[in-house]
Order: sequence, then structure tokens, then C-alpha cells
Amino acid sequence: MPLVMAADIGGTRSRIALLRIPGAGRRDENRGIYVVDYVEGPGANFRSNPEHAAANVSESLSALRSSARGISSACLGIAGAGAAGHAEVARFVRTGLDRARFDYDPSGIEVTSDLDVAFHGAGALDAGLLVLAGTGAVAARFDAGTLTRRCDGMGWMLGDQGSAAWIARRCLEAVAADVDQRGQRTQLTGLLFNALGLPDPRKHDDAPQALIACVYQLTVPEIAQLARHIEPALEGQDTVASAIVREAASAIVRNARVAWAPLHLTEPPVPPQDVVLAGGTLLHLQRLRAQVEAGLKGHFGLSVRLHESQSPLLGAVHRAAVLAGFPQTREAVAAVDAAVARVSAERAS
Repeated sequence: MPLVMAADIGGTRSRIALLRIPGAGRRDENRGIYVVDYVEGPGANFRSNPEHAAANVSESLSALRSSARGISSACLGIAGAGAAGHAEVARFVRTGLDRARFDYDPSGIEVTSDLDVAFHGAGALDAGLLVLAGTGAVAARFDAGTLTRRCDGMGWMLGDQGSAAWIARRCLEAVAADVDQRGQRTQLTGLLFNALGLPDPRKHDDAPQALIACVYQLTVPEIAQLARHIEPALEGQDTVASAIVREAASAIVRNARVAWAPLHLTEPPVPPQDVVLAGGTLLHLQRLRAQVEAGLKGHFGLSVRLHESQSPLLGAVHRAAVLAGFPQTREAVAAVDAAVARVSAERAS
């Protein structure tokens, strides 16, 4: 019975599953699919976290406790594994597999971007548009199941507009301006000072220096984690926080528009029928999501179907199973979904 590996490795979190597939290639044994092992670990985008990305992948792979180490196929969707970084990412994946003592055929190991697994994590879509905002942000067009065009996803230094890292940086800039008395007062100041373990900035003259000393020690993933603290400020109708979210939503919708349009337009493009929303920031920051959805429907039309990528890991499972020669039936997908959810819940308890 072949063992397959599937992984969704983003900038903040990694999820890896080992699955046993009895009777690969036979439709009558779909219900025999089960998860042998499942782990969650730290993120591993070597663009935003170069010092720890390779080590984090190795750590997560080594945490798989199954005594079975033979892999017939694998699909690992990894942030930063686009053309510019694919060779480096593939290298540290192979190193991680070797250190974790897995036995595998290199030809059966597929390292792809997190965009591919996020798009296919929404279900059996052949074409459409992926709009993703997590630690990073990108929009990508898919035709015949293949990524054909993208916009942004260029990393925290060059872009990722609308992402958690981008939102958190905007929040920190607003807080810095507030405590330095060169900007508008904002509820974000108290929220972020508290999150960073810093004393009340209103009671200390050295608040700007305390902020500098703390923030410049943070990694990009750690900075991105601060984005979630914008939600209480939004609930408090903070104008600075609201402006940041509006700008983020505008950037995300712009990316979607550019990613879908052909390079050389001679006539208006046919709108996509399906748009997949993905990434923790977009899916869980409700005000951002509402503005993005409204912007997408305003540009592409009310008939566009919006889907949620519930599990990019399932997109990786789909591809790994295809590589193993397993048919992709509705029953197989449901069996994998249930197995991954069950093991994830067991690990969390």
C-alpha cells in the first residue's frame, strides 16, 4: 500500500500529513484511505524567514512519528517556491526528508508553490482566480488547472500588499507616529504595546525608544502575527485602523484585477466564473473580507462565484494522490477530508 505525503507550508504555519492509500488506482477501495500521521509546525518561507525556513521544514518532517518511512509520492505546497526560489526550496525539502530518514524516489516528490494547493483546496475547479492574503498576499489566475499569471506575492520587502505582514507594518507605522507625536492618535497604540509586552506609552517619555528596541528584534512572521490586533480597533471604530483595512482591501482587489487581465488587452476580458478566497488574514479578518468580496463583485460582476479554500492541505493531498495513480472521486476527497480533520482534532486535544 503506497504511502503519500502532502504538505501546506506557509509563512506562519506548516501542516504535513502522511496518508496510506490502499489499492491505489482502484475506485472500489476509496474508503480505505486513512491518515498515518499528521503534524503542525512553524512556517517556512525562506524569503521572509531565511534563517529558520530550512530548519523549520526539517523539524516538522522529523516530527512525523510513523515507523513507515517509504514514500511513493509527495506534494509539498510551500510559500516562496515560485520560479525565483524553487531550486532553493526544493533543496531544503530534500535535505529535510533525508534528515527525517524517509525513503523516497526524487521523481515522485513535487515541490510547488502554496498558490497551487490553495486553489485546488477549494475543490475540483479547473479554471478561475485565486485571491490569497495570509502572511503574504497574491492573486493568481489558473487555466486548465495550471497557474498562468500572478500579481504580487513578491515578499514583504517588494510587495505583499494587503497581507498580514503588510497590515502589521502599517499598524506599527501608525503607532510609531502616534507615540512620536507626529501622527494621529489611535487605539492601535495601546493594543500593540500590550501585545508586545511594553508599558503604557502614555505614561513613559521613552515610548518611541522602547518600541524601536522591541520591534527591530522581530522576524517578519512575528510581525505578521500582530495584524490580528487590528480587529479590536476596528470594533472601536478607530479611523486609523479603518483606513488601513480599506487600503488593504483595495490592494487585494487590484491584484485580482491585474492577475486576471491578459498582458496585452485588445478588448475587455471575460470575467472569471470562480474566485477562490484563501489565507488566514482574508478569511478571518471579517471587515477585510467583506470589503474584498464587495470589490470583487463590483469589478467582475455579481454572478461571479466566490469559494473558500477550506484546506490547502487537501489541495496537496489531491496532487499527491494523483501522482500515486489514485482516482479522484468525490468519495475519496470526502474520506481524506474526514481523516485529516479527525487526526488534527486528536492532536489538538
